[in-house]
Amino acid sequence: MAKKFLSFEFEGIDNYVKQIEELGRSSSGIIKAGVYDGAAVAVEAVKDSLRGVVSMEATGDLEESVGLSSMREENGYIYTKIGFDGYDRKGVPNVIKARVLENGTSSTEHKATHFVSKAIKKSKGAVETQIEVTINDRINKIMK
Repeated sequence: MAKKFLSFEFEGIDNYVKQIEELGRSSSGIIKAGVYDGAAVAVEAVKDSLRGVVSMEATGDLEESVGLSSMREENGYIYTKIGFDGYDRKGVPNVIKARVLENGTSSTEHKATHFVSKAIKKSKGAVETQIEVTINDRINKIMK
């Protein structure tokens, strides 16, 4: 005797099919929204970590320069990058200052703090949770 594994009952199957088709059309946008919201959580974690390693006399230029690149879609992946943009008040590129703080220098003047890598590791769970929440919210809006 054959076993029955799954059973579905639908009222208005046409409406359900339309919702599934809409999910298919919107999938890229839904994923991009999730990635963006998750990356925003990571940016805040990097800023918090940065506050812990700069001196009290810091101008805040480096913290303000932390941001996200535009979304990119390549080879089936959707991604963005966290980076440091612009220059400080003395004309020094913020990305260079961040690199020195992260990795130190060959001289003993600046030791590595690894503030970016620590922030990314620490925030991984929160980032994943935010991505899941955003994607589920978008899917639920379509499926209602």
